[in-house]
Amino acid sequence: LMANKAVLRLRKELQLDLSLRDFFTAQTVAGIATHCGQSDAIAVTTTITPQDPRAQYPLSSAQTRLFAIQSADPANTAYNVVGGMIIEGALDRTALAGAFVDLIARHEILRTRFGTQSGSPYQVVDPAPHAFDLPLLDMSAAPEAEIITLALAGEFAHVFDLSHGPLLRASLGELAKDRWLLVINLHHIVSDGWSVPIMISDLSSYYQARLDKDTAELSPLNIQYRDYACWQ
Repeated sequence: LMANKAVLRLRKELQLDLSLRDFFTAQTVAGIATHCGQSDAIAVTTTITPQDPRAQYPLSSAQTRLFAIQSADPANTAYNVVGGMIIEGALDRTALAGAFVDLIARHEILRTRFGTQSGSPYQVVDPAPHAFDLPLLDMSAAPEAEIITLALAGEFAHVFDLSHGPLLRASLGELAKDRWLLVINLHHIVSDGWSVPIMISDLSSYYQARLDKDTAELSPLNIQYRDYACWQ
């Protein structure tokens, strides 16, 4: 996604016909500069428009690569994006599970699964869920560092089935009174280092809104990832 953002900005700022393949082929800033010098400046559009709802959508180039890798080795766990965070203070598990429901409803990519038809991969956006499974972790091991290590290791070893969603998992454990461990696991095909902080911020907003029995004040999303995949 960061590479795609860079390409979009170069197209907009320099008015160049630069593709994602050109970007990776260049490999260096000097290489991109050379390509820019050789390309004719033309006006290009960077507007991504929302797609009409349909049963299936194409994959982006990054998703296509990850889907091929996972399909070749279905037991591969190298693309699990696992994170753990310590939460201090009282925590409402029901409200947190509800916040995940709201998050998945907002970000379609978190309720997307993948398949193939006639040898070509596609993605399907499932309806927004009404509940989210937030299991409690086994806190019997000690000390705390060992508990955290075991919890993270379990998610790093989890095998995602891309044909069955959700490709997002979370679990919760009470390390001590008012001290919690939240573990989140997503497959890289639906997330990356740029999108995860946004999702965590949205999750926090939804959790606070659930506690306040209110509605989170988040701006509507003009496009979803499927729109980008179709545009690309």
